[in-house]
Amino acid sequence: MTPPPDNNIARLHAELGTAMLVTFYRTQKPYKARFVGMESGQYLIMRLPAGAGIHDHLYEGNQVVVKYVSEGRVYGFRTEISGYMYKKGLILAVLGYPDKVETHHLRGEMRVKYLAPAQVAVRGIRYNGFVMDISPGGCRVAVEVPDAEDLPLHLEEGAEIRMACQLVGVEGTHDFGCMVMNVREENGWVNLGLLFAEVNDEDAQAIDDYVREVSVFLEEWS
Repeated sequence: MTPPPDNNIARLHAELGTAMLVTFYRTQKPYKARFVGMESGQYLIMRLPAGAGIHDHLYEGNQVVVKYVSEGRVYGFRTEISGYMYKKGLILAVLGYPDKVETHHLRGEMRVKYLAPAQVAVRGIRYNGFVMDISPGGCRVAVEVPDAEDLPLHLEEGAEIRMACQLVGVEGTHDFGCMVMNVREENGWVNLGLLFAEVNDEDAQAIDDYVREVSVFLEEWS
């Protein structure tokens, strides 16, 4: 006889193959991962990119934060590494099954207005636009799309894209790997809510410094 389901087990709201972001304890940089297996209530298995420089973080007991997009919402949970496996071109990490999964609201992070030219690349197609606001975890970008009817074919929630823009206080154009959280079309422009998936430590610090400085300034003058 099959035992009844345990209603106390946290629901992931994610299917196998879902793209996820994994951030290790005491780091700011999230790593792209792929949810490839699980035993409900026991463990999860993540596929991590080989050669991503994460070897120093893969040890039993290390704490991680996992975020992902599902059905238009951003979910997140905390857990720890239970085990791992290395093979050529393949890294698998076994994570403890989370006690709870929460809806993660990036709006809860400090977010400020930010206007800078941007370029979004999706499956080899490039769109020009502007960054409209920014936070340590993500940003909102408005891109001009002449043929918006084709947009859902390659820009959907959970899609992985590249975004390039300038950062205040740092020279040059900076490229980020992002995950699309939401898509909204308006008058020939498409607003993309983006979650940062690939950002180097220098750029992450520059964004964090800018957001904090602007937030302090606004508080002093409010």
